[in-house]
Amino acid sequence: MLDLDKCIISESDFNVTDLHKHLTNGNIFITKQSLQNDIQICSTDLLNDVIIHCSGENNKIIIEEGSKLISCGIYINGNNNLIKIGKNCKLKGAYLMCIDDFNKITLGNEVSVAGEFWGYVHFHTMEGSSIYLGNDCMLSGNITLRTTDGHAIIDKNGKRVNLPKDIVLGNHIWCGMNTTILKGAEIPNNSIIGANSVITKKFEKSNNKTNYIAGNPAKIVKCNETYWLRARGHDFSYSDFKLIDELEK
Repeated sequence: MLDLDKCIISESDFNVTDLHKHLTNGNIFITKQSLQNDIQICSTDLLNDVIIHCSGENNKIIIEEGSKLISCGIYINGNNNLIKIGKNCKLKGAYLMCIDDFNKITLGNEVSVAGEFWGYVHFHTMEGSSIYLGNDCMLSGNITLRTTDGHAIIDKNGKRVNLPKDIVLGNHIWCGMNTTILKGAEIPNNSIIGANSVITKKFEKSNNKTNYIAGNPAKIVKCNETYWLRARGHDFSYSDFKLIDELEK
């Protein structure tokens, strides 16, 4: 799985902030402590400028067949965490972070992230929470997905009122640039999230239609029987209707 001959092994640990600063010159840079955990990478040939730091016990990192990572960081500090990237994903400028214990970040198959051009994309879990993306999601740049506030808010009785919550994105979701997706957010299949949106709640799917979600705080601004495709306007052809038929099923 992990071809150590193609990795630079570091004796020192990383902090989260170090992931942005360190240049690996086309190599996979992995800390020595990470090797004590379960790292499964189908092909290291498809990883360039990737940093992996995994501190703790019983953690697992899985990068499945055909997935390509460029200028990405994977950071775990805790125990019993899971980061899984599905098949044929294309991640550029993505940072996946689990802090504390029993967190999960799961990306489905054929997910794309364009963080190298418009700004980094951060997946950040803490306190035993999860981020889940379905298949064929397309994320632009400068996007943050975060399952906690990071610090506690306490009411007058000493009870914490801002507990962590999972984030769930369905299949075939297009997320525009500069978007923030916060704890408890749930986005249904085939949705389009407008640029500069702040998602703070669960949205329901309606009769196999596409939700257009935008604003701060975000709301459904339109819902109709349209579909988005990865093809640009001048690349579109009527053969793409085959994909639409599949989306309707």
